[in-house]
Amino acid sequence: MGDYAAVVMRDIAVQDVPDARCWLCGGATGGKGLPVKRAIKDTFTDRDKARRPVSKSVCPGCVFCLSYTSLRNYSILATEDVLRHPTRSEIRDLLLDPPEPPFVFCIAVSGQKWLHFRAQVAYDQDGFPVQFEEMTVCVWRDPLAEWLEVVENLYTVFSKEEIRTGQYIQNRIKQFGLARFQEEEEKITKHRGTRLFDLAVFISQKKEV
Repeated sequence: MGDYAAVVMRDIAVQDVPDARCWLCGGATGGKGLPVKRAIKDTFTDRDKARRPVSKSVCPGCVFCLSYTSLRNYSILATEDVLRHPTRSEIRDLLLDPPEPPFVFCIAVSGQKWLHFRAQVAYDQDGFPVQFEEMTVCVWRDPLAEWLEVVENLYTVFSKEEIRTGQYIQNRIKQFGLARFQEEEEKITKHRGTRLFDLAVFISQKKEV
């Protein structure tokens, strides 16, 4: 895995709380955190997504994440030792060569949603969950690499939306070359519409031609 800049953030003060489970993520509080009324702002729109709605407490991890808007605005890669905000090109490389597990990977699209509490912890480098905006995607590295190669070949001429939907502009097919287009399209057509394919299109990068 490449060397990416870590994010440095201060710890957030917590207190004793009565609930064993977190209102938001459902994880263990360890008896520490903040009351829901203090940790959850009125502007928080995902109250229906709370995993332990009977709890009145928010765990230290969620308190920390909710205290920094950068953890909503940007993608997140968190390992046991480091927290990073990878760029689109870095996300591509990290999905193909992920860190040693365990890790949590959240890919922000809108930059307007809290993703950390939706995410699952990854324990394997070859098949692992990624939180892609509000959608959980199981990333299998070998298929991702194969599809990404095709997508990036097509992306030299076609737009991402054309590749994602299969609705190509005809004159671009001529520009790309009909035989070459048919060969590449055959490799991905049956995978179109899957979550992993949509992710491959999202992270694809322009090749120099």
